[in-house]
Amino acid sequence: MRRIVPLLIAFSGPALAAPVCPAPEAEELEFEPGGPVQVDADRADVSAEGHSEFSGAVTVRRGAQVLETEGATYDPQTGRVAVTGGARFRQPGLRVDAEALEYLPAEGLAVLERTEYELPRQPARGAAGRIEARDTGRIAMDDVLYTTCPGDDPDWLLKIKELRLYGDKGIGEAEQVSLRFLGVPLIYWPYLSFPVSDQRKTGFLVPEFGQSERSGLEFRVPYYVNLAPNYDYTATPAWYSSRGLQLGNEFRYLTGGSGGELELDYLPSDDARDGDARSYLNFEHLTRFDSGWRFVADLEDVSDTEYFQDLGSGVAITSQTHLERTLEAQYTGDVWEITGRAQNFRTLDLSIPEDERPYARLPQLLAIGYWRDGTLGLDWRMRTEATNFSRDVGAEGFRFVVEPAASLPLEGPGYFFVPGASLRYVNYQLTDSVGVSSDSPDLAVPTASVDSGLLFERDISSGEFVQTLEPRLLYAWIPHRDQETLPLFDTGLPDFNYVQLFRPNRFVGADRLGDTNQLSVGVTSRLIESASGREFLTASLGKAWFFDEPQVALPGEPPPDADSSPIVLELGLGLFKAWNADIGYQWDDTDAATRLAQFRVQYQPAPNRVMNLSYRYRPGLLEDVGASVGWPLSDRWSFVGAIEYSTRDAATVNRLLGVQYESCCWAIRLASAEQVSRRDGTTDSSYRLQVEFKGLAGLGSNAKAHFEGDILGYSVYD
Repeated sequence: MRRIVPLLIAFSGPALAAPVCPAPEAEELEFEPGGPVQVDADRADVSAEGHSEFSGAVTVRRGAQVLETEGATYDPQTGRVAVTGGARFRQPGLRVDAEALEYLPAEGLAVLERTEYELPRQPARGAAGRIEARDTGRIAMDDVLYTTCPGDDPDWLLKIKELRLYGDKGIGEAEQVSLRFLGVPLIYWPYLSFPVSDQRKTGFLVPEFGQSERSGLEFRVPYYVNLAPNYDYTATPAWYSSRGLQLGNEFRYLTGGSGGELELDYLPSDDARDGDARSYLNFEHLTRFDSGWRFVADLEDVSDTEYFQDLGSGVAITSQTHLERTLEAQYTGDVWEITGRAQNFRTLDLSIPEDERPYARLPQLLAIGYWRDGTLGLDWRMRTEATNFSRDVGAEGFRFVVEPAASLPLEGPGYFFVPGASLRYVNYQLTDSVGVSSDSPDLAVPTASVDSGLLFERDISSGEFVQTLEPRLLYAWIPHRDQETLPLFDTGLPDFNYVQLFRPNRFVGADRLGDTNQLSVGVTSRLIESASGREFLTASLGKAWFFDEPQVALPGEPPPDADSSPIVLELGLGLFKAWNADIGYQWDDTDAATRLAQFRVQYQPAPNRVMNLSYRYRPGLLEDVGASVGWPLSDRWSFVGAIEYSTRDAATVNRLLGVQYESCCWAIRLASAEQVSRRDGTTDSSYRLQVEFKGLAGLGSNAKAHFEGDILGYSVYD
C-alpha cells in the first residue's frame, strides 16, 4: 500500500497571507529524504475529495527537491503532482527546465520530459528527452546531450543514449556515448563508468599519445582499479612503434601508520634492442611507530644500464649515474637520534672507474646524543658510528667513529658567542686492505672553534620595513695529522658556499678531517616587511683566511695552496611582488679569477605569465645559459618556450617550444621538445599534443606537465 505524505498547503494570495519560503540555490541544497510537502501558490482550488489545482507562481517543496511552475494539479489518490505548463525542477546537483513534469512527492521521484538541464557542481549543461530524478540523488537520463561549453552551438558535446548518475554512490554510467568536437565525431564508447564526486572509481583514465625519436609513436591507456579506500592499482599498457608493448604497474597503499608505492614497468621484447626484455622497479615505503621509531625503504632497479637513456623522460632521469637502494630504521627521542641503515648503489654509467664507484654500507649504525645545559653548564654532543663498507675493488671493512663534543653557548639579545671543542677518533678494521698499508689504521684529531655574531636592526620607511645587519666571525683550529694511509670510503669535498665558509671541517664524511687554522668573516643583511615577515632582500658576503697552509687532501688531488678562500657573495631578491632573483658569485682575489657565477631572475605577475633567465659558470666544468617563458598572446592563445644552452660544449641541453589555445570549455596544447637523453650528449626530439575538454577529460599526451615542468613557476591556468 502506497504511503501518502500529508500535504501542507500555504497560499500567497489574498485569502491567506502565509509567507512564501524561497528555495535556496541548488548548490546549497542537501538531500533530506522524506518529510512533508509544502506548496506555495497565488491561487488554489481544492475539492472535497482533496483533488487540488494550483496556479500562479506555484512552488512545491519536499526536502531538497523544489518544483516551480505556473500551474499544477495534485491527485491525493495517486500522490501525483502534474504540471499543466512548463516547469523548473531543482535538487542538489541538478537544475532542469521541462516542458512536461510529473512529481510523486511520497516517492521522492520527478519525471521530466523534453528538458534542458544544468549540473552546477561540474559545471555542465545540456538537454535530455526524459529525466527521472529521485531524492536519493539518483538521476536517470535518456537521449542526452552533455557539454560544458556555453551557447547554442557548443564546441564539443557528448551524445549519450542512456545516462545514470548515482549521487548516493558517487558514480555514473553511460551507454552509447559519442564525442563530437567542432562538429566532427571523434570517439565512440559503447559503455562508460565514471565518478561524479571526489570519490575514486575503477575505470579507464585519459589516454595519452606522442612521438619521439627514441621510441617512435607512443600510446598509453591507463586503467585504474579502486581496490579499497586505502589501496589502489593502476595498469598502464603503453605501445611504442619502435619498441613494442610495455605494461606499467603502480600499486599504492596506506594504513594507519604506513604508506608506500610499488611501481613495475615491463617491456617483454624491445624491438630496438634485438628483442631484449627490459624492466624498471621502484619501491617506496614508510612506517611510523608511536615509540619514536620509523622504518623507511627506498629501492630502485632497472634491467640494464641504458634503460633510462632509452625510456626515461627528462634530463634529470636520463642523466642518472647511480641508483640508490636503502633500508633504514630511525629513532628520534629527547636525547638520542639513532639510524640503522643498509645501503648499496648500482652504477649506470660504466665509464666511471670501478675504484671511484660508491661503497655499499652493509650495515651502518649511527647514534647522536644531545645534552643541553649538562655537566659544567656545557652543551654536550656525542656522535658514534659503526659501518661496514664493501666494494668489488679497493679496501673493505669496518669503520668505527667516536666523536664527543662540548660547547658553551653565550647568547643574548643581539649577540651569540659559542666556544666549542671536539675529539674525533676513527678506527678501521679492514678485511681487505688493498691500497692501504695497515689492516687496522686509526686517527685521533682534536678540533677547537669559536663562533660568534651580532644582530643589529633598524626601522625604515616609518616602520614599514626592518633592516638587519648580522656580522659573523668564526675561528677554527684543527691540527694536521697524516691521513694518506687511511682508506677513502665516503668522504668528499662539498660545493663551496657561504654556509661552508663557517664549517670548520672542509670535508664531508669521517675518512678525512681537514687541518686548518683559519678565520672566517662574513656579514648578512636582510630587508623584512614588518607586517608580514616577508624577506625582500637577503645579502651575504664572506671570506676566510688560512694562517697555516693546509696539507690534507683527497687521493690524487693537491691540497689547497691559497692563503685565503674566494670571496663569497650570495643575494636573494624579492623587491617587488612580480620579481625575484637569486645570485651567487665567488671571486678568487689571489688569482684574480672567478670561481663561480650563477644567477636566476624571474618575472611573474600572474601564474600563467612567467619569464625566467639563468646563468651558471664553473671554470673547467660548465657554463650554460637558460631562458624560459610562458605568456598569453591574447585572451585565448598562449606561448611557452624554454632553452638551456651549454656555451662550453656549444650544444643545446634542453629545448621546448609550445603553443596553447584555451576557451572556457576546452584547450589544445602542442609541444615540441629536444633534450639530452644519453650521457654521451645525444639528444632526443619529441612531440606532444593534448586536447583537454574541461569538465570531461583530455586526449593526447600530457603537454601540460611539460609546460609546467620545464618553466619554473608556470601554470597553464591563470
